Amino acid sequence: YDNTHAATDIERLRSIWDVPALALIGIGNGAQVALSYASAHPDHVARLVLDSPIALGVGAEAAAEQKVKGQEAALDAFAAQCAAVNCPLGPDAKGAVSAMLADARTGHGPAGTSVASIASAINVALGYPTGDQVGTTNDLAAALASARSGDTNRLTSLINRAQATTATDGQFVNSCSDAVNRPTPDRIRELVVAWAKLYPQFGTVGALSLVKCVSWPSTTPPQPPKKLTVNVLLMGVQNDPIVGSEGVSATAATIINATAASKRVMWQGIGHGTSIYSSCAVPPLVGYLDSGNLPSTDTYCPA
Repeated sequence: YDNTHAATDIERLRSIWDVPALALIGIGNGAQVALSYASAHPDHVARLVLDSPIALGVGAEAAAEQKVKGQEAALDAFAAQCAAVNCPLGPDAKGAVSAMLADARTGHGPAGTSVASIASAINVALGYPTGDQVGTTNDLAAALASARSGDTNRLTSLINRAQATTATDGQFVNSCSDAVNRPTPDRIRELVVAWAKLYPQFGTVGALSLVKCVSWPSTTPPQPPKKLTVNVLLMGVQNDPIVGSEGVSATAATIINATAASKRVMWQGIGHGTSIYSSCAVPPLVGYLDSGNLPSTDTYCPA
C-alpha cells in the first residue's frame, strides 16, 4: 500500500481486508496507514513491513526538509555514479545540473522550462528508476545533456512522467490533507532564504512547495500506537529523493515505544522503496513474510 498512489483511508483498508490476519506492506506515507491500521486492528495483522516510511505525525516543514535532504543526497550519488561510468554529462554531473537549475531560476532554462519542472523531473527519474542503476544514470544524464544542447524532447518526457507520477489531483489532496503543523506564509519566506543556502540545488523549490497547502484545513496528527502485537520489518534507502531517509529511525523509535521489536533492511542506492529496487532486500523480506520471524541482524545492501 503506497500512498503515493492511493488515499489514506483506514476504514477503506478495513472493508477490503476484513480477514483474521494480514501481511501489510506500506511504502512512503502509505507506511503511516499500515502502522495505524496495525495499531487499531492488532488481531488482523500478522506481518508488518514499513518501507521508506515517513515518520508518524511529522510536521509539514520537517517532512519537506527531509525530502530536500534526500534529493540532495540522491543528486550526489547520481553524480558519483555518473563519473564512474563516464556518463553523457561528463565528470562533473552535479555542476552541470546546478548550472541548469541556476539558468532556470533566471528564466533561461532549456526552452524556458521552470526550475520546479526540472527539479521534479530529476527527482522522479532518480526516485522511480525504470532500469538498473547504471542504465538509469546514463538515461537521465543523456536527457539533461541533450537539453543543455537545445534538444528538450527527452527532458520533456521526464517532466511529463514526473507530472503523471506525483502531481495528480488526488495526490495534491492527499498531500495537503496529510500535512500537519503547516508553516505560515512568513515562515515559508524565511525557509526560501535559509534552504537556498543550506540545500543549493533543491532547497528553494522544496520551501516553495509548502505554499500549495497553506490555506488547507488543519489536520489532527495521527496518534502513535500505544502497543503493537506484531514485530516490524523496517526498510529504507540511503538516497531517497521522494521522502528522504530519516523516517526509518523515527519509525523505529515509535515501534520501540509501542513495545514491539524491529529490524532494518537498508539499501545504499538511489530510489524510493527498498523492497522494489534492491534484490538484496528480497531474502530478508520473504523470510519475514514466510515465518513471521525478524532477521537476526540488520541488513545493509550495497548500491
